[in-house]
Amino acid sequence: MAVIPEQVVETVEEIMRTYKSLPPRPTIEEVEAAKSVIKTVDTEEQLKLDEISNQEVPKDVPRDLFSVLLDVRKTVVVFHSYEQRREARHIVELDRMFQIFDDLIQRASGLVSGDTQNQKRGNFSDPVEKIEREAVISDESLVKTKKKSREGEKVVERNVPMALERSSSAKASFYSGLV
Repeated sequence: MAVIPEQVVETVEEIMRTYKSLPPRPTIEEVEAAKSVIKTVDTEEQLKLDEISNQEVPKDVPRDLFSVLLDVRKTVVVFHSYEQRREARHIVELDRMFQIFDDLIQRASGLVSGDTQNQKRGNFSDPVEKIEREAVISDESLVKTKKKSREGEKVVERNVPMALERSSSAKASFYSGLV
């Protein structure tokens, strides 16, 4: 059996100490409930704002004054919605952060155990995903660029092709046949 260097043991211990020092993870039910709350509050907020916008100016109230009243009502709705969403968003964000920690723990585990499956997944040096772009269609009529002519400072506009790009999120659905 191979001897594990002390530095490696200390590194793994620090990773585990850090993970254990985190606050309790929200349960799946809490996260789903928080997402539901956010969706419900968003819908209710929009309905209330639409209702306020459709109110008509009373007979003896100046239009500008009534407009201020409508803005106050809308601001109150937005404020209350913000308050209702705040805790729910916090729970969803906590879950997202725990998912990042999970990925990092998995990565560390794979590195320590020598698991080749984890290494085949790619280089996870940065948890932030890069967005790939791929040229799909080219149309010369879409873009004009300015180019200096041979006479010196004179600027000439000419059409050049502009590639329409598809992000990596669109690639998955395209290649999986879901388009």
